[in-house]
Amino acid sequence: MRMKKDLHFVKGEDVLRVFMLGGFQIKWGQTEIFQESIVANKEWELFLFLLTNRGKSVHVDTILETLWPNADYSDPQSALRMQMHRIRKFFDTQLPEWEQYFNIASHRGYYRLDVSASCWIDVEEFELGSQEARRTSLSDIDMAIKQYERVIGIYRGGYLQEKSLSLWVLNLRHYYRNLYLKTVYELIDLLHAAKQSDRIIAVCEEVFLLEPFEDILNIIYMRILVSEGKIQKAFNHYEHITSLMYHKLGIAPFIAMKDLYRFLVAYKEPVKLDKDKVQELLLNEEMDLGPMLCPSETFRQIYILERRRMERSGKSVQVISLTLAFPEDYAPESLEKGMVLLKDVITSGLRKGDVVSRWHDTQFVILLSDLDQGLAEDVVSRLSRDYAVRSTEEALRLIGSIHKRWPE
Repeated sequence: MRMKKDLHFVKGEDVLRVFMLGGFQIKWGQTEIFQESIVANKEWELFLFLLTNRGKSVHVDTILETLWPNADYSDPQSALRMQMHRIRKFFDTQLPEWEQYFNIASHRGYYRLDVSASCWIDVEEFELGSQEARRTSLSDIDMAIKQYERVIGIYRGGYLQEKSLSLWVLNLRHYYRNLYLKTVYELIDLLHAAKQSDRIIAVCEEVFLLEPFEDILNIIYMRILVSEGKIQKAFNHYEHITSLMYHKLGIAPFIAMKDLYRFLVAYKEPVKLDKDKVQELLLNEEMDLGPMLCPSETFRQIYILERRRMERSGKSVQVISLTLAFPEDYAPESLEKGMVLLKDVITSGLRKGDVVSRWHDTQFVILLSDLDQGLAEDVVSRLSRDYAVRSTEEALRLIGSIHKRWPE
């Protein structure tokens, strides 16, 4: 098992650093010991799977069914032993004392990987750091801001992004992305409370390097620019991001961004703007942002509350799932393009009171209150039709389903 420690105080040349966000790396001191070119090899897929499930015993059958469901092994135990032998041989060559960091054991058909207290892993630092910042924010905003800024700097991109569409990676990749955005928005809330607009602008610009199409963040960024009197910079950003959306994703700007653009046009005339007046206008502006977009855990809580409320009144709540099916060799960039388009179709086609969440990398779920089965089917048909009209990806297939209950 792993010894408890305060991760961000682990220092020294004897610390092994493992990076799983934004590209897999293993570093010992200043030396990179992992060859990124072999990350696609089966032995390294096995190592990454065990590292992801560190501290847990995983059965051979589970490993094979998860990693290589279509492979036919006459002797699966021997196949895994050979791959583990190659992993150990690699570490013996590149890091002779590797066993002080990793312990790989097998017993009665189970494999298990444990890591020592001298092994620093970025995802653990990322999770613990965000929790620590959240606790600190209750008592010391200035310290919490520093902690949040350090934490968001740990996130360098998608979890094990080399394993682009491996199904066992997708849920975790979505989880860490959601945690990153949640952490970013919590930091922005604190900076807003501390009236530090310049730092909000800097945070947004840093996050755009990884998440340029995050619609809420783009809206926050442009609103802050306008509140600071930087109208031209807000226009320049709108033109830049919409150009990216057209050329990289082939889609139009988000509905809310178009609304904000109209707001910008109304106040861009060559008349000197009063900063306080612009801030007042922004605060009072009632833009129809369409349905509520939220993380999956928030969606789950809203669903539970809404279902109970509807049951007390004798009414029903419907949950719609919209899932993109894709071929095994489908490019992740094209899949993400399809999901961005699906998100825009959903946000432009639903009521303001509806609730939407991206449940995982290929699925959105929608909470519809006070609608019967027939009306819910109409919603599915309309959204499916709108997506089909706007989509240029023939390989993607949209599957819509209606659920009377959703996992709590």
